[in-house]
Amino acid sequence: MSKGWIKADGLVWEELGTEALVVNPRSRMSWILNPVAAHIWKHCEGAVGIRDLARVFALRGGAELATIERELSEFFQGLAQSGLVEAASSMGTPVSTIACFGGNYSTPLMSARALGANARRRPSPRGNSGPG
Repeated sequence: MSKGWIKADGLVWEELGTEALVVNPRSRMSWILNPVAAHIWKHCEGAVGIRDLARVFALRGGAELATIERELSEFFQGLAQSGLVEAASSMGTPVSTIACFGGNYSTPLMSARALGANARRRPSPRGNSGPG
């Protein structure tokens, strides 16, 4: 069985339709996850490793097993480097729960955004243009 991943502590996340927003208040960073990445994130509870997950997505169609495994490995490396996941030490979500994904497989993607460091100014009566 391949290594599973679990969400790091202290993160805040919200489903936005088929996508998800993940916020790390400590680092003041946020990430938008595409539908495939959001589905993986939602069920990221440690039991399912990359190989198992790749098999599920390969059965759904859309890409070859080796390609999916490579893309998932890169995705989880990105999550780990961003401090969003850590290696799991216990069992969690069964494969059957992950298999409920209703769409076609596409590369799981996330895009990082820094949270604003400064407080926003109130718009002037003329709008947001100009020094204010």
